[in-house]
Amino acid sequence: MFGVTISGSEIDRREEPAEDAWTITASPEKTPSKADRVTIGFEAGLPVTLNGKKLHGIEILRRLNEIAGRHGIGRFIYTGDCVIGIKGRIAFECPGLHTVLVAHRALEEATLSKEQNQFKDGIGKKWTELAYNGLFYDPLARDLEGMLASMQSCVKGTVTVKLHRGTALPVAYESPNELRQKGTVYAQSSTWTPDEAAAFVKLFGLSTVTAARRARP
Repeated sequence: MFGVTISGSEIDRREEPAEDAWTITASPEKTPSKADRVTIGFEAGLPVTLNGKKLHGIEILRRLNEIAGRHGIGRFIYTGDCVIGIKGRIAFECPGLHTVLVAHRALEEATLSKEQNQFKDGIGKKWTELAYNGLFYDPLARDLEGMLASMQSCVKGTVTVKLHRGTALPVAYESPNELRQKGTVYAQSSTWTPDEAAAFVKLFGLSTVTAARRARP
């Protein structure tokens, strides 16, 4: 459901996996010429609908494995650090999960604050380390889950992902919780004046400019 891990043989030799090593994804060179688009709906950060139909998360992943796998989505090769101090190399494929993550990230970028988006990656990485190292029941994991749940409370909406030639691209989204100021469009229009922008730039960069003008030792 979540994907397939592949190891041994040429992978252990640090070589390219043979094509028949992959089991649930098509070779990007042999995928359909026409793209597919899927729309995933989220509530509190969890996928709850696929193309407008309410489904259990497991069923969403299964269906996306088939659709995205047909387009060669979700192939990866990874060299990681094991708990015992050695490095391990695996190939893995997760077409459905990768598609959900791409959509989820696009919705987070639109609904979370700048500081939340930057800080969240560190939380997720630490939780993953705890789980991977066999420390899933450490109290810190529950603490991190509590913070993540709080952040995800506003991650609501739908994201349309274009699947084609090994790429999952979030091409459109809608959310009632988007952090967007009415009348402001990035690099096109804004609700502030040029004088206000100039004052902000001057104050925001004051420390940097002062340091740059200081004589070097």
